[in-house]
Amino acid sequence: MKRNTAFTLVELLAVVAIVVLVLGFIVPATTQTLGSFTLTREGQTIADQIILCRQMAMTRNRELELRLVQIPAASGKQGWAVQIWSTSETPEPETRLVRLPDNISLHSQLSPLLNHLNQGNAVFRPISTTSNLTYRALRFRPNGKPVEPLDEGNYLTLCLRHEEETTRPTNFFTIQINPITGTIKTWQP
Repeated sequence: MKRNTAFTLVELLAVVAIVVLVLGFIVPATTQTLGSFTLTREGQTIADQIILCRQMAMTRNRELELRLVQIPAASGKQGWAVQIWSTSETPEPETRLVRLPDNISLHSQLSPLLNHLNQGNAVFRPISTTSNLTYRALRFRPNGKPVEPLDEGNYLTLCLRHEEETTRPTNFFTIQINPITGTIKTWQP
């Protein structure tokens, strides 16, 4: 007598249901982890750009500024990029433009440093070759100290785009600039 060793339809449906249930738990956790990883990476990128601008100002013995550029994002909201510029009579970029992903934003309510920085307009290549984009400039003196008075509100907070409207995002990356020395500290939950 020959035995049938194939799976029955009920067994196959049970296995598929278990796989779907496991994926239902894994996908949201993976998505949140990837968002957290991106936020950490981009927060560290901005922190590194601030450190680099300060170091370049001290090394070259002249003022430099870090420009936080507001750029149009694919989602229709504003995105951000950073670039170091000279502060001579004809300002020129000193580094390449570093663009943040569209899912990362500077939280407007939790970034009072944006309100203390000088605002300007300039053409930023390769994003725009003809139209001026708005930027905020953080200047560093040759001794590494910030030019702007940063007594209060000396920090920037990055968050995921979908948490931008909340007053307390669950995941964030904060960069604080010491108003006296220009050094930075970072915080993250």
